[in-house]
Amino acid sequence: MVEISRWDKAAKEKRVVEKKDSTAAITPEQFNALAQAIVTNEAFKAWREGTMITVSNCSISVVHTGGTKTVMSNVDEKATAFLPMVQAVQSLETQTSWNLLK
Repeated sequence: MVEISRWDKAAKEKRVVEKKDSTAAITPEQFNALAQAIVTNEAFKAWREGTMITVSNCSISVVHTGGTKTVMSNVDEKATAFLPMVQAVQSLETQTSWNLLK
């Protein structure tokens, strides 16, 4: 799912302005490679649950048996710890045929 939010000044809260749900099939090997790229990442491991940042253009969530862990960053070429996770997602995305759901 891709969700785009913007700050609504009148409501004084973030509002979803665009949402796209898609599905695709990946192999177990592809899933394991992505999972390892994320859970072994130093930015992911060091993230303290409940941390909020004021400027974020990217978040990665991992759902596991104990709950969900979401790490956030303002990702650019200087976000060297977070960027490898984004690149792992981008790499898998280029190998995948997505079907947009309505």
